[in-house]
Amino acid sequence: TRGTQSPTRTALPCAALPKITADPLEDPKALQVSMPRHPALEAVLAGDVTIPCLITYLGPQPTTASTGGRRAVLGTPRVKWTFISEGREVEILVARGDRVKVSEDYRLRASLPIFHQRYTNASLLLTELRPNDSGIYRCDVQHGIEDGHDILHVKVKGTSGWAEVAFGAAWGPLLAQQTLPWVL
Repeated sequence: TRGTQSPTRTALPCAALPKITADPLEDPKALQVSMPRHPALEAVLAGDVTIPCLITYLGPQPTTASTGGRRAVLGTPRVKWTFISEGREVEILVARGDRVKVSEDYRLRASLPIFHQRYTNASLLLTELRPNDSGIYRCDVQHGIEDGHDILHVKVKGTSGWAEVAFGAAWGPLLAQQTLPWVL
């Protein structure tokens, strides 16, 4: 009967589709997001760390608007910081211009100290580091229809928290493998 047949759909493998890349010479709004290439950024437990995120605009840069309004806000880049650990993604903050929304888990600990003054630096300042702050941090930037991201691994030192100390047989069987707290 008419109208009961479903249309035939053909799925193409991804390899069959051409790769589309933005040519910076053809697209003046293209941007690049970069973090230094280290094996990992190391930080100290209970200390502070600045995780760099630099933005390069291959065309005209957005300017910090002294006048507010919807048009000024929409013309500024949007930055989103995400923490990735054990397969989980947790949003840290989202910022556009002077507006910053920090998630509850990072309230009073996460900020972008330079971004509202210079839209080329979206570095994240994370304070009062905790053991579970070790992991991968991703900086996503969107400006107009262009976007980019980069990641960096952060290791918080002192996260082991406990050092095994063998006291030997003289201390008796209960103390033969005692654990004591140590900050490494």
